[in-house]
Amino acid sequence: MTPAIWFGQFNTVGGAVLEEGPFIGIFEGDARAPDGVGVYILVEPCGGASPDLCATTVEVIARGFGEPGQPLTASLLQALNAADAYVRGFHPGAAHPEFGVGISVLAVRSQEAYIAQAGPALACVRSGGVARIVEPPAEARARPVGGGARLTPSFARFQLKAGDAALLMFSSAVRLAGRQRLPALASQSPEQALPDLYLRSREERDFAALYLAVTAASRASVASVPSGPVSRARGRVTAAPAAISVTRPRRRGARIQEREEEDAPPAADERSVDVQRNGHGETLAGAVRTVLPRRTTLPSMSSGPSPFTRRRFVMAAAGGGVALLALMALPSMARQGKSEKFTQLVRGADAAIAAAERELDLAKRRLLLERAQATLDEARTLNAKPGDLAGLEQRVTSQLADLDGVRELTDLVQVADLAAPGLAAPQAGEIAVGPLVYALDATAGKVMGIPREGDPRPVTVFEEGRPAGQNRTGKARHITWWPAEGTRASVLLVLDDQRRLYAVDARGDIRPLALGETGEWKSDTAMAAATSQFYLLDATGNQVWRYTLSGGGFPGAPEPMLGARAVLKDAVSLSVAGGPVVAISDGRLLRIVEGREQLLQPVALDRPLLAPAAPILNAPDGLLYIADRGNQRVVRLSPDGAFRGQLTHFRLAGLRALTLDEAQGTLYAIAGQAIVKATIPR
Repeated sequence: MTPAIWFGQFNTVGGAVLEEGPFIGIFEGDARAPDGVGVYILVEPCGGASPDLCATTVEVIARGFGEPGQPLTASLLQALNAADAYVRGFHPGAAHPEFGVGISVLAVRSQEAYIAQAGPALACVRSGGVARIVEPPAEARARPVGGGARLTPSFARFQLKAGDAALLMFSSAVRLAGRQRLPALASQSPEQALPDLYLRSREERDFAALYLAVTAASRASVASVPSGPVSRARGRVTAAPAAISVTRPRRRGARIQEREEEDAPPAADERSVDVQRNGHGETLAGAVRTVLPRRTTLPSMSSGPSPFTRRRFVMAAAGGGVALLALMALPSMARQGKSEKFTQLVRGADAAIAAAERELDLAKRRLLLERAQATLDEARTLNAKPGDLAGLEQRVTSQLADLDGVRELTDLVQVADLAAPGLAAPQAGEIAVGPLVYALDATAGKVMGIPREGDPRPVTVFEEGRPAGQNRTGKARHITWWPAEGTRASVLLVLDDQRRLYAVDARGDIRPLALGETGEWKSDTAMAAATSQFYLLDATGNQVWRYTLSGGGFPGAPEPMLGARAVLKDAVSLSVAGGPVVAISDGRLLRIVEGREQLLQPVALDRPLLAPAAPILNAPDGLLYIADRGNQRVVRLSPDGAFRGQLTHFRLAGLRALTLDEAQGTLYAIAGQAIVKATIPR
């Protein structure tokens, strides 16, 4: 069930500020449906694209969304492709290469949320108490949607809970507010964030921002929600597809007026609509109005006799003189206090930066730098002269960049298109590397082998019904690479849906391997292999089973590695990195040590892991490599969990799986609908 989301927005169109406008679309499905989806869209015009084109593009995105139950990433990709094709039809020609739109779409189902972006796009998300910027890679930001270039959307995954928030806005907010300030905006309440952003953007001809806050209440608990989908435009009810309630956004929203008196309370029917769309009976429009000038009418002058006597006039004059002196003195006192506070803040920031430069503990260093940045943000509100804080901000930025350790995978290339004819493994979710690059499509129950170099012509190395000894193979469930030991060559291990284990050698021959009792398994969530052990993750049974090598197979009874109190029901993957390590869907990594789970806590990360896979140990550099799928990057940690940098590339959008070839110093990944590879940076 989609969580209750309170939202506020403003649109600036041609210099006019609108409560609702052409750049934003809000579409919310049936709150009672288990697969109900909320879709929140912001479209930014580029290179002369009109507001009307943005408004219709919002509708195209909404109507292009997939059916209920379809993966959110697939629905988002489908919708963005529809928008790209639509905008391309209005392109004025090659003389206008910057024409198009930038798109940010937040899709929410239950607590799962994805932000899909293409072209110039910007968002800030506060999740789990941490706020971070979300935007496409630089190369993708430079290519507007509908401009004719190949669409390369980026995806970010989040778990949204009560208290979390997201702020979608035009990409120009980086210039207007400053990159370091943006996460602080998402950390503010909407009553502060939107007015703050409006004040910074009020000189812009076109701008928009949409603030979304996850409330504690479920939408289904709101008593006044009608059963049908309700438009956000004055309660108008419209038809909607099955997946989401699609309504036509206003092309021309109501202009925010300067009020001469307080707003009258809304009518009863308008209040009921506000309850559904905001989670309570209030809109955010008032929050934006507070930053606009208000006029107060002067009282009418009367021609009747004056009520003042001479004594009262003298007293009033004396009081006025005192008040005048106070008014003359107060600005000077305020300026003095403001200047002193600014100086104190600058000194505090300088001290924190200096302490960070000396600090060896990476986590403490990051904490000091974040404290310094917050202090500088506060100082900037007191003294906004350009250059006053430039030196300190440069020192903070430089140190944070060093801590973040971002390395671009400059030589990343595509090995194979998973959707290509002859391969047709679009659901591939596991990868291994040996003589070939192996990809498992568990939906089809097959394993494909792709040459590392040259012609990417694939071969099916495992599928249902193949002869293997006296058996016929079942559908492939999991794969892992079994490293060589002594005279035994390395092979690909495949577990089928009959709980039988097979080895596939370099020639493609399949032979069964002995595997002991499997009746105690309640599930086969993932598997991994060391030189002399085979491990099976049983998430439903809250267990990791270990089999020991004997006679070329694993014939003995399985050994449970965890006690009865273990909780692994949300575990998603397993690896061997100095011992078995389990990845949990909420972002935790658990080492299995002496019958207990020990939290592997990454230290000094720039932002938390989102939907990580279990780490892979790379022997040449001794680091752990983690497919941080929600953040579309590869994170490197030391064995004790210290953050050692991150590997990025725009082609890692939709990252699903990762493996390493230690001998060749190469990483392979499944990202989106492709297998890619890159050299591991030293």
